[in-house]
This record gives sequence, C-alpha cells and structure tokens, in this order.
Amino acid sequence: MRLFVTAKRGDTSDEPEHTLAAYEAAVAKRADAVGIAVRLSADGVPVVRRYAYLDDDTDRCGAVHAMPWAELSLAVVGPRGRPLSRLGDIADSLDGRLDLDIRLASTEAELGPAVLTELRGCDLDRVQITGTHAAQLARLSVVNQDVIRCLLVGPSPSWAGPDLVVHDAIQRARLARADAVHLRPSQVTPETLNRLDDASLGVQVWGADDAVQVEALHALGPSRFCTDRLDALLALRDAEPSEAAAR
Repeated sequence: MRLFVTAKRGDTSDEPEHTLAAYEAAVAKRADAVGIAVRLSADGVPVVRRYAYLDDDTDRCGAVHAMPWAELSLAVVGPRGRPLSRLGDIADSLDGRLDLDIRLASTEAELGPAVLTELRGCDLDRVQITGTHAAQLARLSVVNQDVIRCLLVGPSPSWAGPDLVVHDAIQRARLARADAVHLRPSQVTPETLNRLDDASLGVQVWGADDAVQVEALHALGPSRFCTDRLDALLALRDAEPSEAAAR
C-alpha cells in the first residue's frame, strides 16, 4: 500500500509549528495529512497548540487552560508573527484538501466533545482523533460512534519486552475503544503487527523521521507515518512506483 505521510506539526521548515501557515505549506508540498495538537482554553475553545504555556514561543505569557480564547487569539508565534488558531478555523481553511490527525494535547474530559463540535460540517472519514488517555478517547465513542479514534502509545520503558509493549497497547486500546494505535518506530516488529492485526487494530508509526528506517518498516506492512522530516518522507513516497505502473 502506498506510503501515507502525515506532517506531524505542519511543514515547519520555514513556518512555526501548528500554525495555519505551516499547514498550508504542508498542503503545497502534497502531504497526505497534517497533525494538529489541540488544548482547551478557559472558556472551552479547542486551541491549536502543543505547548501548555505561551511563554515557550509566543509574545505572551500564561497557561493556555487559564486564558479565554479572546485573549489567546492576540498571541503571535515566531518572527513572522503568525497567530494562534482555533481548531474550527483551521479545519475550515484546509477544507478537505488533506486528512487531519487531531491530537488531544491536554487532559480535560470536555476536550474531545469540544473538538467534535468544532468539526461539524467536516468529512469525518478524513479525520482521526489521537490521544494518550483511554478515558478521553472512550468518551468520544459515546458522543460520536463514527469518529476514528487512535491511541498514542508512549515510549517503552527499558525493562519492557516487545511482548509486554504490545499487550499493554492492546489493553489500553480496548479501554479507549480505539480503532488504531500509534507506535514509535522501535516498537514496530512483525510479531507486534501480527498481534495488533489479530486484535483488529490499525497501526500508524509516530515520530518516523529516518527515511531508511521508514522504508524498512513500510515493507513490514504499515503505510501511515507521522514525521517531522516531511521532505525526506515525501521524496520516499513519490519515488514509489504507482499502483497502475505496478500492474
């Protein structure tokens, strides 16, 4: 199956991460999807933002969860002064031109339902919602049975063998009512893939930044890779023979 490349934070080669400019740059390079991290503002707005504090890379200070959207909307990121965005505005601007992988970056129980509210009118077949907290994802299935839910599996502890890693991933995915899991490259093995397939769970590879490694993992079966090295993986994808040519 053709390599499917998700720009983890948009195309950040010239634009600050998780801004509309970064996502538009990823569209221009023909990425298949973009990763969109969201946090909940004090007044319940899903804000496109990975960092919990504005201090890290904007011209303002304070925690996202403690500020209303009206105040957050005044912050700008990077030397070009790119504004923060709410999720609904990003979804409307991208308008189905590529898939959306929305990551729940904060822990509020209300975040998932607020995300679905912002996505009204979007084609949910082209949207997946990813998170690390099983309860957040499970709540989404109550609100909307059709939304695609993905469990983000964190780094494996040094003492955990592959058998324990995949066992834990499957059990957490069951709790989350997830459709798929996101694994780190080091967690992808033929045995892991077989176990997840038996559990009817899809697999995506998260943090896939080494093109040689991605090519080897793709040969094992996974087709969806989320990366910070967009240009390298797009070059790998575009060098693949087309399905028509292969026939």
